Amino acid sequence: MRALIKPVLAAVVIAGLAVPASAALVPGVIPSGSGVNNFIGPVGELFDGPIGGYYGGQLYLVGGPATITVEYFGAEAGYHNQFWWGASQLFAHGGGDNTGCCLPVGSTSVAAVPSGLLNFSFRIPDTGASVFNGANPENVGNLANFFVSFNPASHAAGGPTSGSFVWLFLDDAGAGPDDNHDDMAIRLSVQGGRFETVPEPGSMLLLGSGLAALWARRRRS
Repeated sequence: MRALIKPVLAAVVIAGLAVPASAALVPGVIPSGSGVNNFIGPVGELFDGPIGGYYGGQLYLVGGPATITVEYFGAEAGYHNQFWWGASQLFAHGGGDNTGCCLPVGSTSVAAVPSGLLNFSFRIPDTGASVFNGANPENVGNLANFFVSFNPASHAAGGPTSGSFVWLFLDDAGAGPDDNHDDMAIRLSVQGGRFETVPEPGSMLLLGSGLAALWARRRRS
């Protein structure tokens, strides 16, 4: 029994260490900066008013495995931006134009998604930059990043940090002060689960502490 507990406990510890450190959630609204926005607000097409949410967010699934619906609502960007799930490109923006409005211009599903960090990324082939979930930087400097919103109708910074659907707004860092995160708009939806902006360590900690107690008991016996 002891021979089994040791490797399992070690696996729990390793799994815990493998969870990436998230950037701090920074409440904010988009658009910000001094750029022109013709796509997501404040008087744009997709939403009527600034969108409340967070910079620096990382997204996790709780309640998997589950099927996630991915909807692409368009972009206002000069770059040819892409949205990937794992090694598969799901959507691409042609660049140089404003596409989409109030309904999805593309939709697909990803099945059997496990609980944990979601495996998606935004890629900007024109610059070679990528923004991976789990390594989404805060909105500092001239770094590509995505904005997370669980309540896009809100005009106030921050808001909910979890829900059954979530919006992702890319800033590809290609327009200087045009810091409005309308370079790609994606919505994720899930049934029977929820999205979180922080990992849920409870199950891992309970499993680890239970195995540690069992291991200690076995050593005393």
